[in-house]
Amino acid sequence: MSTHDMSAGVINADASTVTASGTSNAELVARLERMPITRQLLTIRVVVGLSTFFDAYTLLAIAFAMPQLAAEWGLSAAYISLIIAASYIGQLFGAVFFGSLAEKIGRLGVLKITIILFVIIDAACMFAWSGLSMMVFRFLQGVGIGAEVPVASYYINEFVGAKKRGRFFLLYEVIFPIGMMFAGIAGYFLVPVYGWKAMFIVGLIPSIITVPLRWLMPESPRWLASKGRLAEADKVVSKLEDEVLRRGETLPEPVIRTIEKKTVASEGWHELFTGI
Repeated sequence: MSTHDMSAGVINADASTVTASGTSNAELVARLERMPITRQLLTIRVVVGLSTFFDAYTLLAIAFAMPQLAAEWGLSAAYISLIIAASYIGQLFGAVFFGSLAEKIGRLGVLKITIILFVIIDAACMFAWSGLSMMVFRFLQGVGIGAEVPVASYYINEFVGAKKRGRFFLLYEVIFPIGMMFAGIAGYFLVPVYGWKAMFIVGLIPSIITVPLRWLMPESPRWLASKGRLAEADKVVSKLEDEVLRRGETLPEPVIRTIEKKTVASEGWHELFTGI
């Protein structure tokens, strides 16, 4: 079961909940499902995608900085392996902890935390003074990446209807391998001339730009609806609808599907280790 399917199941499970204006959970989902790809949705994909691009870049940047670091700090092969592995261990912790946190405080809340964490730790990497300090910073950076990537993925998914989701999300996912390729290009040209710190500077500047943009994005309406905050979810969906209508387009009537309420035994990473 995917994260999105779990979220959608929670959202649709309580279709009987209704706001004071008569907007139900099921109706909000139906309105989202009929929505075309709007300019606001494209903007969300670009803003989140920019961070994902530099998540991928940062993940691989250490490999191109490491030859100079190894010579400068006299690192052994085992120590180099630990520094590289630290980021991946951090990703595991970040995905587990922040994935659960995203269900409690919202997708956007976690994305705000991760972008700030990413900027702070990326800057800290430039001032690392030893192999141990770089290992600690890379672990913390991995926590941010591990939190960012999955939460960003289902944040984007929850804005798009099922029929359009595959293509829309695929174009977002393509940015990750492009970011890794860019790290190789930057490392080839920058490190021999400007040194290993240049790799972290390149990843830091665009990330700083995206920080204020995170505060301009709306919260996932599906998550809001799943938490009973239907009035807030209605405002987000209404803005998307207004954009379509302003362009002179028409929206089909929402097809409301009432799904039988089910009891969810558990939610979170530990469900991976339970029965079907």
